Amino acid sequence: MKNKIISILILSAILIIYLIFHFYSLKPVERKILKVVEANEFYVDFNQNNKIDADELVKLKGIIAFSPIKNPYNVSISNSIGISIEEFMKIGYLSRKWAKDNFEGKNIKISYDNIEYSKYKPYRFIEGIIDNYNTASKLLDNGFALLYPKNTNYDYFQHFNYKRIKNNIFLVSDLNYLLLNSYSGVLHRLDCEYAKLISYGEIVLDTDKYLKYPKCKICFNLREKTDFFGNLVPKSKHNYPKSIYKKFNNIEVYFINPLEYKHPNNKTEIISRIVREINSASDTIDIALYGFNFQNEIFNALKNARSRGVKIRVILDYSKKMSEIYPQTMEFGKEFNAKFDKTETIMHNKFFIFDNKKVLTGSANISSSGTGGYNSNIVFIINSAEISSFYLNEFNQMFSGKFQKHKAKIDKSVIVSDNSQISVYFSPKDDVFNNAILPAVRSAKSEIFISAFFLTHKPLVEEIINAKKRGVNVLVLIDAIGAFQFKNIIFELRNNKIPVIVENWGGKNHEKTIMIDSNILISGSSNFSKSGFDYNDENTLVIKNSELASFWRDFYLYLFNHIDFKYLLKIPRAESFESVNSCYDGVDNNFDGKIDAEDDGCKK
Repeated sequence: MKNKIISILILSAILIIYLIFHFYSLKPVERKILKVVEANEFYVDFNQNNKIDADELVKLKGIIAFSPIKNPYNVSISNSIGISIEEFMKIGYLSRKWAKDNFEGKNIKISYDNIEYSKYKPYRFIEGIIDNYNTASKLLDNGFALLYPKNTNYDYFQHFNYKRIKNNIFLVSDLNYLLLNSYSGVLHRLDCEYAKLISYGEIVLDTDKYLKYPKCKICFNLREKTDFFGNLVPKSKHNYPKSIYKKFNNIEVYFINPLEYKHPNNKTEIISRIVREINSASDTIDIALYGFNFQNEIFNALKNARSRGVKIRVILDYSKKMSEIYPQTMEFGKEFNAKFDKTETIMHNKFFIFDNKKVLTGSANISSSGTGGYNSNIVFIINSAEISSFYLNEFNQMFSGKFQKHKAKIDKSVIVSDNSQISVYFSPKDDVFNNAILPAVRSAKSEIFISAFFLTHKPLVEEIINAKKRGVNVLVLIDAIGAFQFKNIIFELRNNKIPVIVENWGGKNHEKTIMIDSNILISGSSNFSKSGFDYNDENTLVIKNSELASFWRDFYLYLFNHIDFKYLLKIPRAESFESVNSCYDGVDNNFDGKIDAEDDGCKK
């Protein structure tokens, strides 16, 4: 009996000692963070000797922090969340700096401390609190980390901090970073083709600290060229985050901003304005369109106008690929008994005539990407019976079946009204290049700014180069499709020291505009091509109005400066991760029959 009591006492003592030990082992330990290696990785002074010891390196449990390091693992993480490795590293640089500022030198209350084995080596993982905040949660909340994929709340947290991650990308976008090759110790620009081939490297800021490192001769020489071109580009005076409407007496203009939407939007101001004009028409609406697609508000407004007695006449093009480009065109044409141009060349106009008093024209097609606000475009509304009569005469010829070279030339005077001189040219009979564009370009004294979908007309290209040689500052903003298909012309202009920037938007640069000396604006439906000038049915406005030209100039410079200047040297693919939103917008941006992830440029 006595032995049993002794045994029970001994076992009880052991249990008490175990419970005491276990209690203290569960009690949070507070220790100082000596050095931050990454946002989620640091040295903790466990032995309290105030020195960094190798066995004191820890990682935060349950999260993956953004890192300025480039390696295959981080590349795979960046791909999995749909951002580039460059963006991943830039956020990593920011997160490491933030952790140094907010963690280093502070005490952390450690509630979990355990050795766990990864695929490559064992890590000491901890959970802890700094300044009454869970350390891992703080990084997640600031968009500096991702929840480890095996966590049950993974999808929730991915959604939760996505906006903060995007905001961090914006915060670091203007900083000048370099990539330090871990093996060779050579510095590269991030946009350097050789930098993309590096498997192991670290992103650093371009500061004096790194002058001791050798620099990649190729990519730094490219930057010198970029800087040369960039120095020729003035800055805009104002910001234009959205599309803009401006009135210049009897001329109203919609400047459609391709930066406003991430995909086509059928609730734009220009759609609402067209619907208002249709609803206000009392007698006639004459329409000449290249195509029509998914603009149901306009479609329905026209049907309503017809039902109340408005006479509606429609002319459409009948291209072989129209069913692919604008599949609703045939339905629209059938509804209004349209006349179709079935010739080999195209009827490329985009104009409305309301009650023979007002004309709406410009570069925007009546489509989800045109008037839907995704592409860069310009639309004019001119309140003038005289100008309406010019367009009506042109319309009547086409409606009678006379297209292109079969039309008669229309006698038109220059309309002078309210500080504006407006001239109207109809291709091909008016020979708009020789009679309007060529004299205007040759008259330029200081600036020629061009916004173009296509720029392939060789005589125009030659005159632009001649203008540059005589001291005129020439800028060209061109669409990625037009640049890709006609690289030789882009290279020719750049070789003559003309800054040609290629857009990398999701939508297209569909404008066809030339501004000269902040005084003349030339714009319309015609691309700057031989087909546009010499074969197609087109209309072009030449407007002398310094206020209008100056406003367009500032808007143009805003768009120009919002394109990465590396595209002063390169040509991005129209549907690829280079072209913002183009892999997620549901649009066949490069007209190859493949949309978003189906396109080769959008495959990870």
